[in-house]
Amino acid sequence: MPEFDEGAVKKEVTGLLSQLIRIDTSNPPGNETAAAEFLRDLLVAEGLQTEIVESAPGRGSLLARVPGKGKRKSLLLMSHLDVVPASAEGWKHPPFAGIVEDGFVWGRGAWDCKGMVAPEVVALLLLLREGFQPQGDLVLALWADEEKGGNMGAGWVVKNRPELVQADFVVNEGGGHALPVDGRNHYTIQVAEKGVFWTRLITRGTPGHASMPHRDNALLKMSTCLSRLGTLKTPIQQSEIVGQYLSKRLASIGQMPAGKLQVDDRFLEELEKTHPRVAAEVNTLVRMSIAPTMIQAGTKENIIPERCQAVVDCRLLPGQTAEDLRRTFADALGSLEEVEIEPIQADEGSISPLDTELYEAIMQTMSELDPGCGFVPYMVSGGTDSRFFRQKGVPAYGFFPLKPDIPLSEQLSIVHGRNERISQENLLLATKFFYELVKKMLG
Repeated sequence: MPEFDEGAVKKEVTGLLSQLIRIDTSNPPGNETAAAEFLRDLLVAEGLQTEIVESAPGRGSLLARVPGKGKRKSLLLMSHLDVVPASAEGWKHPPFAGIVEDGFVWGRGAWDCKGMVAPEVVALLLLLREGFQPQGDLVLALWADEEKGGNMGAGWVVKNRPELVQADFVVNEGGGHALPVDGRNHYTIQVAEKGVFWTRLITRGTPGHASMPHRDNALLKMSTCLSRLGTLKTPIQQSEIVGQYLSKRLASIGQMPAGKLQVDDRFLEELEKTHPRVAAEVNTLVRMSIAPTMIQAGTKENIIPERCQAVVDCRLLPGQTAEDLRRTFADALGSLEEVEIEPIQADEGSISPLDTELYEAIMQTMSELDPGCGFVPYMVSGGTDSRFFRQKGVPAYGFFPLKPDIPLSEQLSIVHGRNERISQENLLLATKFFYELVKKMLG
């Protein structure tokens, strides 16, 4: 890679990420336009036409297209500009300072997902500087609102300005972390994700003075509902993709059982004794999950509430539907006469095929950067913006390559947690990957 000055690239991508972290795009409220404008200026200075599309004031997504010669299929690189909120408590460095220390960039978004934005942007800048002429269109999309469901970012643009993001293939977040097994890195390629069904539950009762308590109390009814949901075990459904991933994931911690792995509750109970975080990860990959996250009731200390509402985060496996979720609620709560169910967001799970040109190119490109590595298809338990494209029939894969310089158990805790950080070496690796992948797909 003679045209790729690793020292200069590492410095550039590190500096860019550090600056991005300092632009607080916590969602809510978002304010992604500030980050989009900063990146637009960098790209325009290199001669690339860009557009910032706002679904609402301040909620801007950055879009750019390098026209191709029409001889190859088009490729969309994307990630998101918003981050989840963070308080400074418990952090080694302030979460929005973008501190670089001991080879790591620290701050909210360093991993999810500004740490992917920076390598994608720098890879594109390198290609522009060397005058690369793609044989098919190269598209860049940096989204608003992914952390709140994407309907004010990718979902809005796909619905209202689809021509801006027309592409044959998509690379996004959600995969690429390496599982070390037998001295080799096995990189995950995200090909599927669970459906996101945020649901509001409402119970009603009779108001009255709290000094004369009675059972027709909306809050008591809701507490009963949440208690039942909290102890619910939904049926296990293990797909072939999840089975392939778990074989490598469990091998990476020396817990792979003999024979073909089939997860059941007994297996999960034994795994939890030694590796509780891994057990939680495995559990959510093989069953529908239901997690109460918010509750609101009452207007005054001495009034029995007549209304209580709770928000429940439900994640459905690919193939499961809203009707499956409703039946699950009915099984757990009974007749549902005492509770109203309102959808907040309902996006079914999605999956992309494994036999595409892009899937093969991802493996080939990464094999050149990490000779001897392996690959495993992967389903994420959360949702990403890939679903908006899969719903349109466009294959989308999550791949942001990360060698294991942070233990996987800690990776799971820093994403949306404290002390989020990424190594400069992994930033360099990701920049190399996107640079080479574009050349392989569009050169």
